[in-house]
Amino acid sequence: MASGIPGQITKVKTSVSVDKGLYEALNKYSKASLIPRSRIINKAIEEYLEREYPTYKEDIDK
Repeated sequence: MASGIPGQITKVKTSVSVDKGLYEALNKYSKASLIPRSRIINKAIEEYLEREYPTYKEDIDK
């Protein structure tokens, strides 16, 4: 995950459509845990890629 190097853009804005139930559960969890939705989504994507596409980090650098 990006470390936030000063002067370097490490995030992009995106738009996706998700199941309404998943979205409501995400919002509820985010509010209860005080963890931002973007952080939860980043972690979920990262874990998915590590499981399904283990070389994704190496391929990003190419």
